[in-house]
Amino acid sequence: MTSTETQSGDVPAELNADLEALTALANECWANQALFRLVDPTQAHWQGLRGPGEHLVEVEGVSGVLNLGLRAFVPDDYDALTERLRAKLVELVGDRPVSVGTENAEVDWTTMAIVEDAPQPARTITVTASSVPDDTGVYYDLVLDTDPEGGVAVQSHERVGDPDAELVTEETILAGIAAEVGAEVPATADEGTEAEHGGITAAYLGDYYGADPVPFEDTGYVVDWTTWAPDQQADGGRLGSPMTGHDQDGREFALYVWFGPATGARIVSAAPVGGAEEAAADPRAVFEADVLPRWFEVCRSRGSTLETDDGARYDVGRWVDDASSDHSPELLDFDGRAFLVSLRAFTGDEVRQEVRLRLLVSDVERVRVDAVEPV
Repeated sequence: MTSTETQSGDVPAELNADLEALTALANECWANQALFRLVDPTQAHWQGLRGPGEHLVEVEGVSGVLNLGLRAFVPDDYDALTERLRAKLVELVGDRPVSVGTENAEVDWTTMAIVEDAPQPARTITVTASSVPDDTGVYYDLVLDTDPEGGVAVQSHERVGDPDAELVTEETILAGIAAEVGAEVPATADEGTEAEHGGITAAYLGDYYGADPVPFEDTGYVVDWTTWAPDQQADGGRLGSPMTGHDQDGREFALYVWFGPATGARIVSAAPVGGAEEAAADPRAVFEADVLPRWFEVCRSRGSTLETDDGARYDVGRWVDDASSDHSPELLDFDGRAFLVSLRAFTGDEVRQEVRLRLLVSDVERVRVDAVEPV
């Protein structure tokens, strides 16, 4: 690890305190993080400290963070890394086909891009790409697991441009809706179809969506489809209606929903009704009675592991398995949307390190990390 300061012999205290740990992390990333093997770790220059355990570095011209808590190198410039990986795969793989189901396809490497939000560290690099179209114009949208040594495996694929597929239009969608509810295909409003709203009825919406939540601003709402009464119409056959529904905690909300044949149902506003505001008035009571039990079950179902939305994994066994009150999540604040929580845990890697996490909890399935501090 070099820098202008270290070259002059004056090592900054922040770097000196973690220098041994950073050297070990760099070696660990080289072995366990395929993304890190796209750069030369001997050309690393320390740029400063962003936070506890988060060191800003530039590695062979690529800026990023060596994160002792995540045990990973988190780059800022994915474009440069994409270009480096593309050059390696063009050289090592080229036009050699990959298996796509029962067929083979050649990857068009010019379309390749690294998936930036893939969890790190990872032994492969997740990328998206398209295949080279065949003579009929059919190609595949691909998600690939790759590495700098030329490894390529298809994670998922989607066939695009099937020449035998039926052309889907607004008319065919409406015809399908009308067939499901036993109505004739509506032609014009002048023919008495206005009451049917183009075949889109409360009965159809209720049968189609049932009690499945419709997402809006990180929350899912179960809509009462019997309240469907459109009062607006827009291009594309879209209809808008004031409706009622409830969130996952059973609180009632006044909703406004747009539905269109091409877009499906979309909530554009949600306001609490009656006692919903009072029920949410005491954040600590809501956190302890509702959020904490559901969060506990999510972590227990994942083997006493907390998985955050950046892909990091933390061992929270002392909270989940040992039921230690000293290691239970501590509510620090609530901003009206997310709970700010402090939680002690261990990094989920071979070199375990105890850390204190500051977490933002609005969705127990996707907890966000605000800060990681060594204990």
